[in-house]
Amino acid sequence: MKPPTPDAAARRTATEWLVRLQSPQLTPAQEQAFFAWLNHKPEHQQAYIEAEQHWQALGVVEGLPHTGANDAPASQYNTTRKDGGSSNSKIIRARGRWYRRPQALAATCAGLAVLLLLQLWPATKTTHYQTRTGERQQVKLADGSDIVINTNSRLQVELKTQHRLVQLENGEAFFNITPDPQRPFVVATPTGSVRVLGTSFNVRASARETVVTVAHGRVGVAGHMPVDALVAADFNAETQLLKNQQITLAADRTDSQPRRVDAQAVTTWRQGRQVYNGERFIEVVADLSRYFPGDIKLGDRSLENIEIVAVIDLQNKASAIAALESAFSVVAVEESAGLVVLYPSGQLHE
Repeated sequence: MKPPTPDAAARRTATEWLVRLQSPQLTPAQEQAFFAWLNHKPEHQQAYIEAEQHWQALGVVEGLPHTGANDAPASQYNTTRKDGGSSNSKIIRARGRWYRRPQALAATCAGLAVLLLLQLWPATKTTHYQTRTGERQQVKLADGSDIVINTNSRLQVELKTQHRLVQLENGEAFFNITPDPQRPFVVATPTGSVRVLGTSFNVRASARETVVTVAHGRVGVAGHMPVDALVAADFNAETQLLKNQQITLAADRTDSQPRRVDAQAVTTWRQGRQVYNGERFIEVVADLSRYFPGDIKLGDRSLENIEIVAVIDLQNKASAIAALESAFSVVAVEESAGLVVLYPSGQLHE
């Protein structure tokens, strides 16, 4: 007689029962529930037989012993072995209890628990994250790594058995990565790729360019490339970025060179403030516009190339604007809802 074919749900439930039946605290009610499930369908009995045989083949679970006249088989089937022969597979209840060799019990429980988790969880889990304007989010990954996501950013995380992948579609994130040589950690953006060789780094991405800054350790950097190629790439000294180094990866530029920066200053956005140290005024207002609703613009081109040295509060737009007014002789005018335009001091806007 050909045994019935259990479906995935029956196999999963059979594995759950294998785990539960190892417990020394198994109650009579639980045992009755098991037999009720077991005898409900032939597929359930076959699922349990297959689960037992699988773990016996691995040497983790010992077979259930016969105890003579008191044995009460719930079901018996002729099953085909790999060598073409047949064997009788039985589910046996002995004196109302289930027995295992004591030395196999711990390994059995651990092994079956792992099998159950693998059945219940997908091999690859993709998680999406998105922050709104002015919002920051801190994420703890299952591997112990931390990601702090900056304002107006979008990314997705895939934790696979071969590698760990973050696709930063736009915005900015700071990464503090738990080392795992067997599962490289890579970050892909529209214009660049990063593979972790050290610990902590910052990535800011847009459709035009990717800026990578290393806070601790080192990373390998490259233009946009397939993930498999990035994981397998051999990053030599010329393609590595070290602590307090920064590089810009752009689709239309292939000659970018690392530059020295203060990584701590670059990443102060994590504490709700931003340090500017010589950036052009036009770059500063564009950067600040990421953090607040509406927009900030310069009302006169003479302001564009002024070098800004300042620490700006990212928590409050009015405070940020006031800091610029007092330090750089500009006047802020709200020209429409959410739009603030900065003019040189003394130049009145009619």
